[in-house]
Amino acid sequence: MLKMGVLVSALLFGGSAVASPAVIFGTIETEDGKTYTGAISWDGEEAYWVQHFNGRSAYPFDLSAFDADTRDEILDQQPGPQIELGSTTIELVKWFSKPELRPTEIAVEFGAIDRLDVSRGRVVITLRDGSELISDGGSNDIGADILVLGADGAERDLDWDEIETIVFSEAPAGHPLWPDQLFGAVTTVHGTFDGIMAWDSDERFADEELDGDLPDGEELSIEFG
Repeated sequence: MLKMGVLVSALLFGGSAVASPAVIFGTIETEDGKTYTGAISWDGEEAYWVQHFNGRSAYPFDLSAFDADTRDEILDQQPGPQIELGSTTIELVKWFSKPELRPTEIAVEFGAIDRLDVSRGRVVITLRDGSELISDGGSNDIGADILVLGADGAERDLDWDEIETIVFSEAPAGHPLWPDQLFGAVTTVHGTFDGIMAWDSDERFADEELDGDLPDGEELSIEFG
């Protein structure tokens, strides 16, 4: 995706294709007992440890331990459209619906996750400190097709419904990782930033394309490599 005006300039250095341990790596076990180990990409989007696994908490808020006045006070503080009339704030959500606590959103860096256990639409997220989060949706990360780059260099596309567990680990020396990652310098009004590059979480590798339109309306697609 090309968003004109966002980037002042982007320079890809010579020899910019790099294979980096920054990519997500692990072992996937399917429901039929097969295992696949390698670099992992989430539905053509997340491929780096620093990117996030997103979802929604499977557990609703339980306010039963609070007295009625406290429950009302908590519910009254829920966000929503507001109108300021002088010194008075009118919360429109109270006019049109009963205030409800919104489900907690989950966003965890892949590098902080030890494993994912998938069962009946829910995902148990076990973090490296041993704590657990449980999600039942709320993001395309749950239900995504998963790409695995194996030791033989072959890519395998696994359907989410096939997956039982994903155990994350460090990539062993010599194992193929996603090739041709983009590395460069982006110059902005805030300064120049060097590092691995990704376009809107979609394009990250040299064989992917920068898309846009020419002044005459003709569509343009150029491989980053």
